[in-house]
Amino acid sequence: CPVVNSVQHDTGNTYIVNWMTDAIAQYWTSASGAEGEWGLYLITNYTFSGHYISGGTWKPIKTINRSAPPPGGGSDYCTVSASHCDHSVYGLRFMNRFGYAGSEKVDVPTSATNSCIVFGMPVLGVFVPVFPGSVSTPVCGAGGISVPEPPPDPDWCGM
Repeated sequence: CPVVNSVQHDTGNTYIVNWMTDAIAQYWTSASGAEGEWGLYLITNYTFSGHYISGGTWKPIKTINRSAPPPGGGSDYCTVSASHCDHSVYGLRFMNRFGYAGSEKVDVPTSATNSCIVFGMPVLGVFVPVFPGSVSTPVCGAGGISVPEPPPDPDWCGM
């Protein structure tokens, strides 16, 4: 299951996301029973970040839904019913469509007060993320998953 745990600064407010740097995910944060677009999102100006993310703007970058073909084609239980879909199933569909190793450039708006880049999907008014390793909170914010780190201040570095 692809998890964005590697966000590197490119230039300006542009970041490069490599979704296979850390290919570990916990599946217990389940999207089972939910219909929607699962994938890579830029989340800005959120109001709360914990097990779920609320408020703000959730901009899809690369997404799939449960009708996307699983690896090997054909269908599976997820194709038949959303209740059989969780992050692990969506993750396989994502990698089948976009590749098992890949990267994407993401522009973070200069007006964003806070931001993160994370896999998951909007479900019932909150954003349900995928967590890597044993990390569960914070999802976004200082020290969180996939938080674009601003480049160092050139004046500070020049001292």
